[in-house]
Amino acid sequence: FDNEQGTHQTMGAEQRVTALTVSAPAEVLGAGDFVSVKVLSEHPEHPAWAVPMQVYFRRTASGWKTVGLFR
Repeated sequence: FDNEQGTHQTMGAEQRVTALTVSAPAEVLGAGDFVSVKVLSEHPEHPAWAVPMQVYFRRTASGWKTVGLFR
């Protein structure tokens, strides 16, 4: 995510996971000071979960910090 331009660049392949945590591809984590991830869920009893949420992270000295959630 380019914070100054407000633009996204797709990096790496889409990942489908069932675990509560997932590791980002190395090329994403080394790319800049901000990353964004689109998150959604598929559940037959909760169709609203399929609406994607964009999560933004900023690189800090101690790791990645969540700095934004948008639906």
